[in-house]
Amino acid sequence: MLEEYMLSIGYNKDQIKLIENSYPLSTYTESSLLFAIKNTINFLHRNTFSNEDIIYLTTTIPQIIANSIENIKTKIDVLFNKGISKIDVFQMIKKYPYVIEMSSQRINNKYIVFEELGFSKNAINNIFINNPEILNIDPASIKNCYQYFKDYGYRQYEIHNIFEVVPVIITYSNKRLDNKFNTFKELGLKKDDIIKTTYYLPDLFIYSHEEIDDMSKSLEEYGYSKENIINIIKKIPMILKPYYLDAIMSKLNNLENLDFTKEDVINITVRNPYILLYSIENINDNFSNYVDNGFYHKEVCKMIIDNPILLGYNKQNINYKFKLFKKLNILDYIKEHSEVLLISSDIIESRKDLIKDNCWTDLFISNSKFNKKYNIKEK
Repeated sequence: MLEEYMLSIGYNKDQIKLIENSYPLSTYTESSLLFAIKNTINFLHRNTFSNEDIIYLTTTIPQIIANSIENIKTKIDVLFNKGISKIDVFQMIKKYPYVIEMSSQRINNKYIVFEELGFSKNAINNIFINNPEILNIDPASIKNCYQYFKDYGYRQYEIHNIFEVVPVIITYSNKRLDNKFNTFKELGLKKDDIIKTTYYLPDLFIYSHEEIDDMSKSLEEYGYSKENIINIIKKIPMILKPYYLDAIMSKLNNLENLDFTKEDVINITVRNPYILLYSIENINDNFSNYVDNGFYHKEVCKMIIDNPILLGYNKQNINYKFKLFKKLNILDYIKEHSEVLLISSDIIESRKDLIKDNCWTDLFISNSKFNKKYNIKEK
């Protein structure tokens, strides 16, 4: 009966033998062991465990079957009382079954260590939820890892962010961390750049050397220099996230389809790398908006080459300015001086009623020149 039941759950014969021979289960009669196993399995099923999860848990810690359900609940309540939801507690057990046999003192000690390092209760919970194995790490190792980052030059909030986002880093040895930082240096990043980039993108610590190399390979093949790539990463570290990285080539090709040359594409994206974060739809919509406002396609390309920030500029703001400039009949001036589109709408509004003799280009001169010409006293 016992073997038949366990086979129906999905255990193989070797796994059944492992459980039967484990102490104290080896002292059970077949009927009492069957009762204990059914009891444990029913409880786990009610708490989101699949048969595969149950097999992994009970073959990793067979003695869990000998525990009463009340005893298991007591263990779970230790973490629940720390503010971790029961669903998350069970997910932690699925990832790292040894959580279920940890004493409350061991768990409390880990909370104390992280609290001493300045972590909030919520941050500590996130660390344990994402990587429950850390509950079993020696407190000295946690402090040593924290000190490594502090000695490197990271500030407290930067370390906290990295540990919370990629808690597996806490399990790394100093030698492994050395190798990671050497990889970043080989990429061309300086110390301050490494700190900034890894703060914004902690996932870099879990990428392999090959994966990091691949991140820049497609840009190098397109024509970007190493220096170009480093400058882009410095400005927008998130570009290394797979979501953005996977879409880069389609975005570059889309810019070429808008009649920018490859050299133009490199130039405008190096000067305004945020373009690489915009969706293709957003880029095309902004480009078309300039055409809709009376510019030829080639004129729009020139404007964006001269001022790449225009490709991502607020459309509503741009349209307000175009409406005014058309009314003032200075659109041709704008075509040759597209940088004036970057001037604040508030400045334009404050000046337009002061302009004399239709000298509308005075809207764009410096504050000192404008104030002198129109006899405005500086505040």
